[in-house]
Amino acid sequence: MELWKRGKRDERLIVISALEKISKKDYENSKQFVFEILDDIVDWEICDQLALRVIVNLAIQNQKEIFSLMERWINSENKWLRRLAVATIPPYIRARETESKTCLQFLSKTMREKDRDVKKAISWALREVTKKDPKPVFEFLQKWAQVDDKNTKWIIREGMKKLSHEKQEKLRTLMIEP
Repeated sequence: MELWKRGKRDERLIVISALEKISKKDYENSKQFVFEILDDIVDWEICDQLALRVIVNLAIQNQKEIFSLMERWINSENKWLRRLAVATIPPYIRARETESKTCLQFLSKTMREKDRDVKKAISWALREVTKKDPKPVFEFLQKWAQVDDKNTKWIIREGMKKLSHEKQEKLRTLMIEP
């Protein structure tokens, strides 16, 4: 904790690397450490590395508890907590390929996000889920394509890039303003 608190970027990345190993074996202490550092996340790199290397390990061990925490984070005023929650989805779907339904249910709570850094993470998550299970992602995006919200449309345009050209065209057609 001392290295995290005193350190800058490089030291924090070292702590995350160590925590990656520890989080696979010591769920409770790793989770508690994460709780203590949440307010220190102030940029996308630390945020994403924490998601990719630590939060995902915790989610794999206890999906119900960690997804519940992630739902709290996506409702936070802190954009980095919102991004942390969403940035956990790409590595989670890589580890749990059959969990696309769970991931899309989670992402449905984020589709009206306004912050650019968080929207980028949402579209990244959608592309990653698409790689594992494109059909439900297309169906999910079809429903959202009819929502009249510029942020939602941006997320869809960026998130659909791994779908087939035909499905992308269909989504574009649905998003055209009448």
